[in-house]
Amino acid sequence: MTRILLLLPPSVDGRPIARDLLYGCWCSGSRAGGVTYPPVPEVLLATILSRAGHTVEVADANVAPAAWPKILARAKEFDLAVSQSSWFTLEDDARALDLLRKGNPSLRTALFGAAATFSVETALESGGIDHVIPGDPEIPLLGLADGLAEGRTLPLRIPDHHLQDMDSLPLPDRRRFLPLPPQAYTNPLPNRTPYTTVFSSRGCAGTCLFCSAPEFSGRRRRTMSPRRVLEEVRHAAKEEYRDIIFRDEHMDSPPGRLEEICRLLRGNGKREIPGWACNIRADGVDAPLLASMKAAGCHTIKVGVETGNSRLRANAGKPIPDETYLNVFREVRSLGIRAHAHFLLGLPGESAATIRETIRFARRLRPSSATFGILTPFPGVALHRKTGGMDMAPGHGALEGFHSRALPLPWTEGLNAADLERSVRMAYRSFYLHPAVWPGLLAGVLSPASLIRKIRAGAQAAVFSLSRPGKRADATRHPRR
Repeated sequence: MTRILLLLPPSVDGRPIARDLLYGCWCSGSRAGGVTYPPVPEVLLATILSRAGHTVEVADANVAPAAWPKILARAKEFDLAVSQSSWFTLEDDARALDLLRKGNPSLRTALFGAAATFSVETALESGGIDHVIPGDPEIPLLGLADGLAEGRTLPLRIPDHHLQDMDSLPLPDRRRFLPLPPQAYTNPLPNRTPYTTVFSSRGCAGTCLFCSAPEFSGRRRRTMSPRRVLEEVRHAAKEEYRDIIFRDEHMDSPPGRLEEICRLLRGNGKREIPGWACNIRADGVDAPLLASMKAAGCHTIKVGVETGNSRLRANAGKPIPDETYLNVFREVRSLGIRAHAHFLLGLPGESAATIRETIRFARRLRPSSATFGILTPFPGVALHRKTGGMDMAPGHGALEGFHSRALPLPWTEGLNAADLERSVRMAYRSFYLHPAVWPGLLAGVLSPASLIRKIRAGAQAAVFSLSRPGKRADATRHPRR
């Protein structure tokens, strides 16, 4: 038996960071700002490890940093400490694991996630990491725990593994392993609280140059069967969760799967299941499917629009016409489904003119909400090769977030980092202060609590849009691994 701590470390400044990034994409890195996700990937790992006879605890010092001193004081109670890490949290994660090891020199530490997948040597050289687990962590971490229990010598880099049978995963035992009360995790997206997340698929066949998901989780889609999805939704409802965010890269693939999920959810009765939100591709849905989603309890979709310039979008590997987006957003408005649109500044060929085009297109779409981010080409992102292969992760989680911080991008036209940082603020101001978008901002609000969450999120966006870019810290640039 191995005694295992699954840790969400605190950030260096004690503010929560949205760390639930197991299948990390280009935009991982925004400050929490009222958005925190329950650590369902860690809860799933705890469920698997405990079933194999190991003693497991999940600790969330990210959302509850006051718990960190008590966790440190208990370092000798564990044989293995494990953390999920993305680019912007690597330094924080390594620091936290090293502090635990100083309190217990025999403690072994392990890292999984994007940093462990794409920069193995950087992670191992960080000082606090004994093992890295690339790719899907479930089977490799179980092997590591078994090996430690048996006294075997284990490699620093655990071999890659991509789980093939998603239905083989157990239901995450949220009631047993969630480290904080469900109400501790806040997010403006759900209609009701408490909410939880579900990962019903892995892999992405997309060709987007700005996203690491295909390299991280594979280009072949691996999905739970619709009946397995229904089982997890029912399980969440039984544990009194009132809303679900599906964290799949996009729910609409392969064709026919989402239709079957909706059919099963409708058959279960809307009163028995939570409402839900999901990510979709605009070219993966049509009017009948959206109507089916609405009938099955879907209240919000998230759509990556990326840019209002169709040429830039196509060149970046997402050749979806403007009219397809306009049709989808028009249809969801008629159905009463909220639509969140995400836009990305800094794609190859970006200029001041194309940024203005993106802002105009955002207003034409009339989404319920929108976010504007700045491209950061992490290792694992196809565009990273055009930066000379440098690790562009700027330090640790204390930074304001990559959605508002820019690095020099060699492919933009006449725009430097400071221009992009000013542009992202201008985009927020131009969108949220335009009267045409106001009617959609409060659409679908069902309760005073939901209204308060959305007002807080809107206030944070307004404050950010009116702020001035701060002094940028130089990017931490590691040699190519």
